[in-house]
This record gives sequence, structure tokens and C-alpha cells, in this order.
Amino acid sequence: MAPSEVNFMVFTPVWSILSVIPLILIPLKMPHLATSTVPKIGLIALEALTMLYWFAGFIALAVFLSDRICFGTVCSVAKAGTALSAFSWVAWAVTLAMSALRAFRTGFKKGESGGEPKVEMHQGV
Repeated sequence: MAPSEVNFMVFTPVWSILSVIPLILIPLKMPHLATSTVPKIGLIALEALTMLYWFAGFIALAVFLSDRICFGTVCSVAKAGTALSAFSWVAWAVTLAMSALRAFRTGFKKGESGGEPKVEMHQGV
């Protein structure tokens, strides 16, 4: 049976794939939902939870590997997996920061999505 740290690092990418689906589809297919308060906060919370899963997973795996005497291919792959998990955490942290920054800039009220700007047209100019 695999250690719980390894099992958690199997769960985290699966969770990420499942969380990417609403993070992409809701703003693309249902922009009216993505501009209202509750779904916008929900998407940020989902992204934050995914980022925390990556952080917890790579820290747990690093601690698990630090007190083990390991060598060979399996150990090298586990250490590489830990490093890639750290990069994934950084990527999720950056996207979370960008999403939160955009949400706070555009506001949390419906209709303030920063969508298309209003352009005034004048005849004969």
C-alpha cells in the first residue's frame, strides 16, 4: 500500500483537472455568471483550494522523502515529482493572484466586469 503522501499527490492533479473545467467554462460559456458576486468568489475559492492542495502535497512529499534513505530510479522520480509539484504550486499561486487582482479591480457587483468599453461615434469626423 502506498504512503498517504504519495496518494495525496495522486489526488492533487486529478483535483486540478476537475477544477480547471469550471474555471475555464464558466467565464467562457456563462459570462453573466462570472461577473456576479457569488460565482466570482466561488471561482476564486476553488482556485485557492487547488493552490493549497498543491502546496500541502509538495510539502508533505518533501518531508516524507527527507527522512528516508532512498536511491535509484524510484527515489529520483519521487524527488523530481516533488520539484514539479512545487512548480505547479507556484503556477496556481500566480493564477490565483491574477484572478483575485482582476476581481478586486473590476469589483464584485453585477455588470462591472470591465467588459467592452463604450465608444461614442460622431458623424462626419
